[in-house]
Amino acid sequence: MKKIIACLIVLAAFASAAFGESIGKRFVEIRTDIPVGVYNNAFTPGDFFKPEVVIDFAKIRSDIGNKGLVAGFETKPALELNFNLLGVHVGFLSGLESYGNLNIGKDLFDFIVDGNQLNEEISFTAGGFFDSYAYESLDVKVETKKFTVGITPSVFTPVEHAEVTHANLKVVNDEDGTFNIDGSFGVLVQSAYSDASINQQQYTSNLADLVNNGGLDLGVSLKYPLILGLKLNGALQLPLLPAKLKSEVRSEGTISYKQNFLDSSKSDESPLVNWNSDMVAAPCVATINRPLSAMAGVEWSILKESIRLRGDAGIGVKYPFSSNQIVYPQYKVSALAKALNIVGAELSTEYTKQMFKHEAQVMLNIRLTELDVGLSLYGSDLKSSLTGKGFGGFVTFCMGF
Repeated sequence: MKKIIACLIVLAAFASAAFGESIGKRFVEIRTDIPVGVYNNAFTPGDFFKPEVVIDFAKIRSDIGNKGLVAGFETKPALELNFNLLGVHVGFLSGLESYGNLNIGKDLFDFIVDGNQLNEEISFTAGGFFDSYAYESLDVKVETKKFTVGITPSVFTPVEHAEVTHANLKVVNDEDGTFNIDGSFGVLVQSAYSDASINQQQYTSNLADLVNNGGLDLGVSLKYPLILGLKLNGALQLPLLPAKLKSEVRSEGTISYKQNFLDSSKSDESPLVNWNSDMVAAPCVATINRPLSAMAGVEWSILKESIRLRGDAGIGVKYPFSSNQIVYPQYKVSALAKALNIVGAELSTEYTKQMFKHEAQVMLNIRLTELDVGLSLYGSDLKSSLTGKGFGGFVTFCMGF
């Protein structure tokens, strides 16, 4: 019996290698992809599903480390129309890419856990950003016996760019028992829209703004076969023309709070609170690019890609060609197994766009339709990504013939 099962597995593997590509291949297809991920480095979902929820600030401080509390999300829904014929792939893609995070400095948790001394000034800081781009892409790949090359020009428009320009809070306990808080904050929101406010009557002009103020970047990929199923891979995402930001809203504010808790003659008095804020909407002249990415690696395929092992590494640049650019390393390692191009599974781990992600996905392809589903662990650092403090997933559905 064991020999029969072993023979069936071997036959299935060779059948997958011989006929898998033709069985699962669609010449025309419509594909929709909906990925989403959320993360933080302080809490897991299990922390809140308890009879009694206890927030242990000492443990949180230990978990978040010097980075402070980081929480964020990312999503990139897309719709594609693809054509595949005689080794040539042509795809039209439309999507929305959004991501951002909020960072609260570790000083706040030091203060909550340890307190402060009399007349000692404690400062807290916070930061954050949000970016959202609408994009349209043309994806062209040509496969020959010697190599496969792909070119993907994309037009993108910054629907919104937001950042916390500053957020500071200072706390002092005076000797007479007066508790003092002074703080300030600033938020900047920019967009490709020429008008800072949007309403129904402006819809047509705003749509024109998104088109006229868009930027251009170019994706280039190359796959070069070596020997024994080994291939060299390379991919470059290069900004060519920055998008224009035409309007902005700046919000600035200050707060001060004073209360005496020890002097009985003052403890019943209402706290002295001053809050001032100002919001200014105006045109602006600024530009922004989507991240730059350069990756290279090696792929090993067995039985005509029935089993595929791949590793890539490189660099990424956030806000490239600007004074705010951030350069960071990137890598991705994956292992894929599939049978007859009908069912498959893939495991991967990566650090891209300053995020750690570990993903497991499965595929079901029945020629006319395909469904891919994946679940992942997210994190801004490796430790939080492995402890379930961030999670995500995706669903991809294809249909065609």
